[in-house]
Amino acid sequence: MDRRKFISLAAFAGLGVASPRVFGGDPNRDPITGKLKEPLFATYDGPFYVMINAMGGWDPTSLCDPKGYKTPDDPEALNRSYATSDILTAGNIKYAPLGNLVDDAYDGYYQTWFEKHYQNLLVLNGVDTATNGHDSGIRHCMCGRLAEGFPSFGALAAASASRELPMAYLSFGGYDETMGIVARTRSGNTNALARIAYPDRRDPNDDTSTFHSAAAAERIRLAQEERRAHLENIEHLPRVRHAIGMLYAARTGSNELKKLQEYLPDELSNNGLERQSQVALAAYR
Repeated sequence: MDRRKFISLAAFAGLGVASPRVFGGDPNRDPITGKLKEPLFATYDGPFYVMINAMGGWDPTSLCDPKGYKTPDDPEALNRSYATSDILTAGNIKYAPLGNLVDDAYDGYYQTWFEKHYQNLLVLNGVDTATNGHDSGIRHCMCGRLAEGFPSFGALAAASASRELPMAYLSFGGYDETMGIVARTRSGNTNALARIAYPDRRDPNDDTSTFHSAAAAERIRLAQEERRAHLENIEHLPRVRHAIGMLYAARTGSNELKKLQEYLPDELSNNGLERQSQVALAAYR
C-alpha cells in the first residue's frame, strides 16, 4: 500500500499514526518510549542500594533471630552456642551474643556494631522463601519470584533511578539478572577496572605510558564524535538510534571509571568481600 494512502485511510478511520522519526529524531527524548530523558550522565545523589547475596548455609539464630538454650540439657534448644539469658538487645532488635572467636570466647564485635547502627536497621525474621532449593531460593530472595526470567531488585532499583548512567548497576556476582532493563557492570576484578578506565595506557597506573600523544588522542576523540553525529543524522529508527547512544555511553563511560579509580584506597583489602565493599563505596562517591 502507498504510504500516503495508508496515512489517509488511518486518518479517515480515526487512528493516530506515529512515525519512528517522531521520537527517533529528538535527542532529548527516549527513542523507545518518547519520554523526555535526563541529560546523559546527570548527577545521581541517591538513594543508594547495596544488595548482599549471602549464599550457602545461613543460620539466622546466630545473628538476628536468636534462640539459644534455656538449660545446658534443654532438649528443644535450636542453638546451643549461647543461653537465652545471654541474648543481647539494641533498641528493639535482639541479636545473638556472638562475634569473632578469641581464646574460646567471643570478642563482642556484634555488640559494638549493633549499638552503633541499630537506629538505622530494620530486621525481618520469618521470611518464607517457598523452597529449600539453592538456585530457586536465591532467585526468590533476590527478585521475588521462584520462576526464571525476572530482574533482580538491584536491577529494578537501578533502572528506575537512572538507567542511563554508565555504572548504574554494579555487580560482583550472585543473582544479578537484568532482563535488559539496565546495563550491568560486573567488576569482581579491580585490576580490570583500571585497564578499562585507562584503555589508552600500556600501564593503567602510569599516566606517561600512553599509546598515543595527547594531540593524537584528541583527534581520535573528535573523529569518534563526528562519526556518532553522522550516524544519528542518517539513522532514524528508534532502536538503531538507541543502540548508537548506548555505544556512545559505553565509550564515554571510561571517564566514570577514572573517577572510581580516584576514590579507591591505595591498598585494597586481601579479603574478597571487603574489597567488594571498598569498590562499592568508591562508586557511590
